Amino acid sequence: MLPVALLQHHPGTVCIEEVRRLLDKRGIPHRTYRADIGELPSNDDVSGLMLCGSDYYLSDIRNEEWVIRELDLLSSANRPVLGICFGHQLVAEAFGGLTAKGKGYSEAVGPTEVEVLEDHPLFKGLPGKILVFEWHEDEVVRVPSGFQVLAQSTDCPVEAMVHKERPIWCVQFHPEVTNLMHEHGADNTHGEIIVNNFTNLVESLSSYG
Repeated sequence: MLPVALLQHHPGTVCIEEVRRLLDKRGIPHRTYRADIGELPSNDDVSGLMLCGSDYYLSDIRNEEWVIRELDLLSSANRPVLGICFGHQLVAEAFGGLTAKGKGYSEAVGPTEVEVLEDHPLFKGLPGKILVFEWHEDEVVRVPSGFQVLAQSTDCPVEAMVHKERPIWCVQFHPEVTNLMHEHGADNTHGEIIVNNFTNLVESLSSYG
């Protein structure tokens, strides 16, 4: 199996260490690319793409060259994609959606109950309401054509979505965050299942070439 590309969008870790930990736990090979300085993978070199979070606000930097290059990569990607938080917003804008500051909060941080709206392999094995870590201010305010919303919360109407024809998924919350969940007295069982479900989908699709 080719490695999963982890696209990092900020000089700091921004939860990427926890993504690596979950992939290592499952024995999934991975390689990190600093998308914010122009490092992007070739489709031929990876089995999937995971787009990590960022301290940047996409609504402020969408016209920067490195962002435009990544949007082009996503629009033409032929490997499974999972966008997380900032990555979720990148996926939306790559396909004609729009992100902006959320209206329901100044900044959403902490364990959050999310309602799963659709039965989908990304949420396999999970209940109708899941507890995951939220940490964002921007959100998707216009869902791109060709996508279906999979989950919502009280403060965010687009917590997850999927392309209707291509293996592209994205979530506004952080399914990888475990340490901060523990600090808030919660566990990350549901988030870890989501990451595992995505890697299962990558492995399944990889087996078909």
